[in-house]
Amino acid sequence: MNNLSKTPDQAAKLLKQGHMLLKTGRHADALAVADRLLNTFEETPQALLFAGEVHFTRANFVKSEQLAKQCSDQFPDDFGGPVLRCRTLCAIGKLGEARTLALLMAEKDLTVDSHIEILVTILSGSMEPAAAYPLCKRSVALDPYNPAAHRRLALTCRLIGRFDEAVAAADIALRFDSHDYEMIGLRSALRTVKADDNHIAELEALLSGGCKNALGAARVAYALAKECEDIGDCERSFQFLEAGAAFKRQNIKYAIGEDLQTFKSLQEVFTAEALAGTDKGFETEEPIFILGLPRTGSTLIERIISSHSAVYAAGELNHFSAAMMEEVRKLGPLVNRADLARKSLQTDPLAIGRRYLELTRPFAGHTPRFIDKLPLNFLAIGIIHLALPKAKIIHVRRTPLDACYAVYKFLFNEAYSWSYKLDEIAQYYIGYRQLMDHWRTVLPGRILDIAYEDMVEDLEGGAKRLVADLGLDWEPACVDFHENTSAAFTGSAVQVRQKIYSSSVGRWRNYEAQLKPLAEALEAAGINPHQP
Repeated sequence: MNNLSKTPDQAAKLLKQGHMLLKTGRHADALAVADRLLNTFEETPQALLFAGEVHFTRANFVKSEQLAKQCSDQFPDDFGGPVLRCRTLCAIGKLGEARTLALLMAEKDLTVDSHIEILVTILSGSMEPAAAYPLCKRSVALDPYNPAAHRRLALTCRLIGRFDEAVAAADIALRFDSHDYEMIGLRSALRTVKADDNHIAELEALLSGGCKNALGAARVAYALAKECEDIGDCERSFQFLEAGAAFKRQNIKYAIGEDLQTFKSLQEVFTAEALAGTDKGFETEEPIFILGLPRTGSTLIERIISSHSAVYAAGELNHFSAAMMEEVRKLGPLVNRADLARKSLQTDPLAIGRRYLELTRPFAGHTPRFIDKLPLNFLAIGIIHLALPKAKIIHVRRTPLDACYAVYKFLFNEAYSWSYKLDEIAQYYIGYRQLMDHWRTVLPGRILDIAYEDMVEDLEGGAKRLVADLGLDWEPACVDFHENTSAAFTGSAVQVRQKIYSSSVGRWRNYEAQLKPLAEALEAAGINPHQP
């Protein structure tokens, strides 16, 4: 029973002590303070939220969610409870509930910046950046001198296509911190600079003066490469690109041999006989997988299809891999990647397909079809075929040199560690092409191949064939994909909001000399580097 004789001042002092303990990492002591606050003093939203935060930090998300809900129920005017509950729902995997609650909270008159930050993160991660945008504007209005608020606005505006506003917000953030490397990269990526209007001198000075870390130097160098390419200085562009890739690669622990072994193992395990002799999977036509290498035009194909009223773009989902791994782990510990390939074939495809649909429900299910655009799903085509026999599989390909250069010129956050050295790009590309040839051999007619160049050359004809292959009725909106207002989360966020253009086709020719070793490696493997 609470001892109401204890004074609020005593509770406030104890609460302050608890926050200090939590901040300094003394979590067990902070938990003791939380228990004392709830057992000795009158319950307040501050005490409940502190206790919930302590349990969240200790990864006791169920208890944290209970305390957050208790706070919401007892103190409905305090927004801290619902915001903490959003976080805990995300942590325990209830993403649909978290998104619903976050959307509801986005309509409230929030005034605490940390609450806004949490909700913006959840909404953006839940494919709802349009709902996050008013929150970002409110955060800037509450404190125009908060650089974090301008950063959030810039990042959110990028997702929803408000590029001029994103650049303006990035410029303001950079006034507070000229070494904000993410904003530097965003600012350069969102507009085409001109010879008399660019940041090249500023960025060169920053790079030569010394960046705070290698990743920061990489971002600056990539920004320089992009702006130099914009003004037609391709030689200097490639020089900066090489420097940026070197900065990035030196901080990556990666052995390409492991990926090459994965390609080989998949081809050895997933034979035509193995694929023909397994149980049936989960029969649904909902999923449309768009896969292949990154930067090959898959976002363009996604926007064309998702402009159809029956299709929703769910983004790059990791859910198929997650569903597969749940079943693989039931077969015992993994020894290596070859063992993963073997065990994946021994799993229950029906269970994988059903679980995949369950995992996608926070992001899909409100239209008859949805798109999963994770490029790396090309590794899982065999299991996708078994688990979801009626799902459509679209493979987007591109002229090899254009594809390899497009990958090389893009600074990824975490994935694609092979993309920062030309010799590793060549090896990976060869392995990828051999694996795709294998899938076509063992699964004849199962994969719909689309060449980016063909779609650029004949958008309407290509789009109509694609929509027909998906079993959908034609809708003119599919060729007006640039008018699609849904969020774009990929590196092609700018391009897909423009009418289709051909300037990216054959861009490798500007760097023919620099890419010659890569072209020779592809030719030696029997791949025509100039033919999609």
